[in-house]
Amino acid sequence: MELGMMIWALGFAGNIFHDDELREIRRAALRNQKKRAEEAEKSTGKGKGEAKGVDKVYMIPQNGLFWWIFYPHYLLEWVEWSGYWFMAGSGCVPARNFLLNEIATMLPRAIQGRQWYIERFGKEKVAGRRAIIPGIL
Repeated sequence: MELGMMIWALGFAGNIFHDDELREIRRAALRNQKKRAEEAEKSTGKGKGEAKGVDKVYMIPQNGLFWWIFYPHYLLEWVEWSGYWFMAGSGCVPARNFLLNEIATMLPRAIQGRQWYIERFGKEKVAGRRAIIPGIL
C-alpha cells in the first residue's frame, strides 16, 4: 500500500508541475499583453477601453519532461492512477477501468497533438520529442 501511495504521489506532483508549466505560458502571455497595452496607453494617451482575454500564444514547453515528450502531464496522470490501482489492489476493478479509460482517451489525443506540433512548428523544432512515452511513442 505504501509503494502505491508513493507512486500516486509522484504522479500527482509531476502532473501538477507540468500542468503549471503549461499555465505559465498563458500567464506570461497575459503579462506581456498587459505590458504592451500599458505602453500603448502611455504613448497614445487614451484610456484603457475594454478588457479582453489573453491572445492565443503557442509555444513548445521546455521544462521537466517536456524536453522529451509533448504530453508529460498525461503520462504522469497514468502514473498517478496506476499508483492508486496498485494501492487499491489488483482486484480493484473500478481503479483498473478508470486507468484503462484514461489511457484509451488520452493516448490518441497525445498522438494527434504531436502531429499538431509538427504542423505548427515544423519537424526540425520537434525532432526527438515523442507524444507521450519518451523514446517510444
